[in-house]
Amino acid sequence: MKNNYQVFTFNQVQEAIYNLDAYFDFDLLSAEVKKTAIAVVISENEDNTFRNWLEYKGNKPILMRNSTRIYGAHFKGTNYNIKGYDKTYQTKAESNTKLSESLIRFELEANSRYFNNRKHPIGIYTVADLVNKSKFDALADELLNIYDTIKKQPIINYQKLKPKEILLLGAMKDKDSFNGLKKYHKHSFKLLRKDYSKLLDSIADVELENSIRRKILEQINYCKNN
Repeated sequence: MKNNYQVFTFNQVQEAIYNLDAYFDFDLLSAEVKKTAIAVVISENEDNTFRNWLEYKGNKPILMRNSTRIYGAHFKGTNYNIKGYDKTYQTKAESNTKLSESLIRFELEANSRYFNNRKHPIGIYTVADLVNKSKFDALADELLNIYDTIKKQPIINYQKLKPKEILLLGAMKDKDSFNGLKKYHKHSFKLLRKDYSKLLDSIADVELENSIRRKILEQINYCKNN
């Protein structure tokens, strides 16, 4: 495999590692694992994915840029880096390979402490652990768990909104407007906050949000079962 925008299943991981083990003149399977990356790629666009990320366990997303082009976002922790980015754009920019569809890669890159120093450790110590089916499945499940933990802004279809509703959304999302209303117009702010909450509940595209999660789950299950 010469890229990371295609599926990489458990059987393919096994084949790759066993081939490398046979090639090298040392025991690759007993080599220590310092860092592991797990990911899936789905057919989707950035407006429905990483651009809606709000926070992960209190951490705000950091934008991924190439010059002035924002092509992704990530959450950087001591032992992990969670990324969501436009794989179609990155592939074209870095290798001049043009993909035929809009692809988003959702990825966790973490060191061994992240997987092992926890209440329920996965146990990724050596390369042999990466071809252990139960541990491979646990890594895949961890990716979905992280996606579910990310706090996301509701996906909104602005074409269906009235101008006053769009203005309300803008006022609540803009930091300066939000703080100005809260500080100088407290009574109006409370009423607007209620209207804002009701509006979000009524317009959030839950079906689309669930569709994106299903795509991620389908890719995870495919990698686990093939």
